Amino acid sequence: MKQKLIPIHREIDKNKIEFTYFIDNQSQRVYMTVKYNGNDYKFWIAWALVLAFLRGIKSLHLSMGNPISILIVVFLFIITGALGVYKYKETHKDGREIYNTLEEYIERGKNTFKGDIITSGVLFLVFIVFMVLFLIYQWLTWLFFALFMFFLFIVIVCYLPPERFKVYKKN
Repeated sequence: MKQKLIPIHREIDKNKIEFTYFIDNQSQRVYMTVKYNGNDYKFWIAWALVLAFLRGIKSLHLSMGNPISILIVVFLFIITGALGVYKYKETHKDGREIYNTLEEYIERGKNTFKGDIITSGVLFLVFIVFMVLFLIYQWLTWLFFALFMFFLFIVIVCYLPPERFKVYKKN
């Protein structure tokens, strides 16, 4: 049977290392994943490519009166949502069990839980603003920003499953 791991706490170290703690609700075991956010050269290459892409589409508009355009936008959001879920699931890889007390991690998680909810709310509001701007001006750059905010929103929302609420409520 596959484990259902529930994220209970995330923290980012000043050395660009992200720790995520998960709980297996059935066995009450705590697992930790470590993600190294290094590789500055990849960031700068991606940044340059994004800037080139934005410069390339700055004069393009997408008319939303056409049903094919609407389908393209819906398809882009489906792909972006799937990529967000995939990015979240990447954090589950290579989790190792740790043997500290469960209550300590649940307390830490309660402290960051409110921040996760606020972050997801802000990301959703920014996404809505970009979508409204896209629908008004039909400028592809607004759609690109909306897709990026939607991606980030999906990743953060994946860290807020209903089971996480139950774990905090129970303890």
